[in-house]
Amino acid sequence: MLFNGGDVFLGVLGGTILFGLGAFFGFLLLIIPGLIFLLLMWPYYYFIVDRQCGVFEAFSRAFEVGKANWATSLVLGVASMLISLGGLLALFIGLLFTGPFIGVMFATAYVMMKGERPGQPGIPQPGMPQSAF
Repeated sequence: MLFNGGDVFLGVLGGTILFGLGAFFGFLLLIIPGLIFLLLMWPYYYFIVDRQCGVFEAFSRAFEVGKANWATSLVLGVASMLISLGGLLALFIGLLFTGPFIGVMFATAYVMMKGERPGQPGIPQPGMPQSAF
């Protein structure tokens, strides 16, 4: 499962280049537009990978989700910066732990923003069919 993402690689690469360019030009316009761009468009990656969207469709969906959840995105961004700062203050070794934690935090936020409830393996969720395993 680890290396089965080849079919979305080019989409993620193109989306990442566009996201980087958008953030770069947003920050050139006196920082605030760059922050707004980051606040609204961060879930693009998850739409490409999870929903098999094209790049422009992923940005469109990310904009809709970001617009509806801008306050949550703002809190998430501030929390991730503070967590990263804590990892930096721990002689950079803390980044080995804070980086993956922030990744899981953003993925969980994406799942919840699109209306699903993240579950725990082995614990049946209400309304979900029981597994045979």
